[in-house]
Amino acid sequence: MRRTRSRGSTIRSRSPTASPTGRRVDVYLMPAVVGGGRGDVEEVLLVGRSLARARHRVQIVRRSTLPFRLDRSYDMEGIGQTHRLEPRHEQAVTISSQFGITAADGRDEPLGRPGPWAAQRAEIDRAYGPGRVLHISLEEFARGRPVGALAEERWREAGRTDLARRARRASRSFRREVGEFVGLYRKFRALEVPNLLPLFPTFRRSSGFAREFPEAVQTGPLWPERRRMKGRRPAARPLQVLWYASPSTSDRLGPRLLAGLERSPRRVLLRIRSPRPLHLPSSDRVRVAMRPPRSPVEWRREWAAADLAIVTGTRSLLEAIDAGVGFLYFNGVMGRGRSARRHRPEKIAALLDLLRRMGAGARVRRDLSDFARLRRVEPIVERSVAHPTTWGASIRRSTERGFPEPFGDGLRTIANVVDRFASGGRTAEDLVRTVRRESRRRGPTALARASKV
Repeated sequence: MRRTRSRGSTIRSRSPTASPTGRRVDVYLMPAVVGGGRGDVEEVLLVGRSLARARHRVQIVRRSTLPFRLDRSYDMEGIGQTHRLEPRHEQAVTISSQFGITAADGRDEPLGRPGPWAAQRAEIDRAYGPGRVLHISLEEFARGRPVGALAEERWREAGRTDLARRARRASRSFRREVGEFVGLYRKFRALEVPNLLPLFPTFRRSSGFAREFPEAVQTGPLWPERRRMKGRRPAARPLQVLWYASPSTSDRLGPRLLAGLERSPRRVLLRIRSPRPLHLPSSDRVRVAMRPPRSPVEWRREWAAADLAIVTGTRSLLEAIDAGVGFLYFNGVMGRGRSARRHRPEKIAALLDLLRRMGAGARVRRDLSDFARLRRVEPIVERSVAHPTTWGASIRRSTERGFPEPFGDGLRTIANVVDRFASGGRTAEDLVRTVRRESRRRGPTALARASKV
């Protein structure tokens, strides 16, 4: 399915321009790199920009340097930075990526080091007092899976075959290991913190995960700011491919990606954004352009011009879906040859499951799966260039149908929870219990009704 798209774009907010109740809270962002990529930071900033548009006061309080390098590529619109905590409202909300790792207190045990934001988080708790601070944690995308699958993942990453893993599932030691995993998962996700709302964004809600971890709140994706396209692009221009080459094994994909693009009947411009150098030569058919960190406006322009994207992790995957760009997914591999296995495959696995339920063709799903494993790269790239497939609007509709209203949209869920907290009348702990309960219901919830006031 092809779509005529524009040279540029403007941003249209999904969230309201002001809090419906007119009440405000102080919002504190605690961005940190957890998995090694930019996505953790960008997700926290995305939520901050959304809440700033609703006219809440949004700040990053930093005592020293941030736990990541803040460069021009991060969009800080509406987000203030200060070295001093100065409460202006009675209540506060913190937004962190994986609170249990980045903002929880330390423990006197192995792996018990406090998170990089623990001191600031404790200061916020003291400044506002009990019941007046709501912590919202953005957990890793598509990690809301049944506990057995989560516990088994380390054996897959270690290279155990499917046959060996199936045999192990029936063993007593594996059942004991799963029980230990549940306790460790609750500890390192800080699920015991009473005023913490841990959000697990995903494409499709898992009933098994909800039963095993009732503290978790599953939502739909935190979609990027929506783009409004204008104008038409000249048909004679080179075909444009955008590659966010974050994984350390991108150097193994690069030559094979070029070989596939060489088969294109049109000239190709391959734009690469990567945190590490990739030595890929240009040719008569394919021009390679390595891009330094781009400003948010420049990055949006590159998405507006793209015909095909090679994406990784959560943020660029959601950007491709939201922008209606054909894409292939590569988050790195472990091992080589027939033993090559995908690194952290839960995102592409969740997408493939959703596409299967939506009725996407078997060949399309096989191409996505094989490309992520570095299999059949050249013919898949050749076919994707000639016939890119997009599912943007269909995926959003299918995702939202799988959740009670309004949990199908992660940003809207956060906006509504923060507005309910700002309206007063309940403590953070009480609101957390209510939202957890509502996230497991069918049909409209009190949260949904509050969003329409």
